[in-house]
Amino acid sequence: MPTIVTDTRDNSLVHTNPYVASDLDVNELVEQRKDLLLPGVKGQMTQWFFDGIRMSHSDLSYSECNAVEWNGSLDVISMGFNLGGRLMVEQKGSGKTFAFAKGQHNIFYFGEAEGIMRNEDRKTEMFMVQFTKDAFTRLTENTTDKLMYFRDEVLAGKIAALSDHNESIDFELQSAIQAVLNCQYTGGIKKMFFLSKCFEILVLQAQLFDKAAAKKYIYCKTPYDRDRIQFARDYLVDHLDGPPTLPALAKVAGLNEFKLKKGFKEVFGTTVFNYLTAQRMEVAKNALLQKDKSITELAYELGYSSPQHFSKAFKKIYGAPPGSLQGNR
Repeated sequence: MPTIVTDTRDNSLVHTNPYVASDLDVNELVEQRKDLLLPGVKGQMTQWFFDGIRMSHSDLSYSECNAVEWNGSLDVISMGFNLGGRLMVEQKGSGKTFAFAKGQHNIFYFGEAEGIMRNEDRKTEMFMVQFTKDAFTRLTENTTDKLMYFRDEVLAGKIAALSDHNESIDFELQSAIQAVLNCQYTGGIKKMFFLSKCFEILVLQAQLFDKAAAKKYIYCKTPYDRDRIQFARDYLVDHLDGPPTLPALAKVAGLNEFKLKKGFKEVFGTTVFNYLTAQRMEVAKNALLQKDKSITELAYELGYSSPQHFSKAFKKIYGAPPGSLQGNR
């Protein structure tokens, strides 16, 4: 049966997806976009599917925090990446609830089931990569012990998550996701690009969970500390055009400056300054590829004192000046 999403307040229809898992096994890339403009919710949903793989992206705004109920038989494994807002997903019949803070990810299997999703913020953004059981089995054969154990749970029909704890989306993973969302290719090349990115995202996600399992935190020993570091990262990303100083960022995150610096590198593998620069350059690269803005506009919008300073930073990251991208698609 198709997946049906309804508002829990009045049972009104929010969204339908007519596909089941077998429908995803198509050779050509299928791309669909849908604008939502309903009482209480508006935004856009996009999905792509091919070869037993489905990717989807939703960017939604709500008039108030609310819950929706889904019911359907899209029997797939889901890699979920929460790019904005806080979400609670409750699997009916299992008693399991999964919480997603902004910037977190995990891999789930719900089976042919129903559940409730609550948005705890008025704006949410989610990216997902989903696999049929056959596709996931092929991709995870002889990989990590953790992935293979999760795959065995799925094949046994058990509701499962790769980990009891979500992990933070690091810069590499975020860059791979943004590359999908900003892809300028068409036709067969686009499908080839998406397939490569699905592999990359799966590998990066598995690596992050393996590293987390082996990691011993020195500076961020408690979940609260890691939550504050995550908050600092999100605040930084939201203020790329006028980033706070380290003391100001530490204050807004509720940490001392020493813990912010050490904890940030411990969680994200790089310094606050390097992360800020990488984020700015990623935004700039995508804007240049889409030909949205000029180099001068980007330089000032991203907080650089001059186009020259921006160009120097861009070349240091990508090995070529920003002007080299303006003629490419």
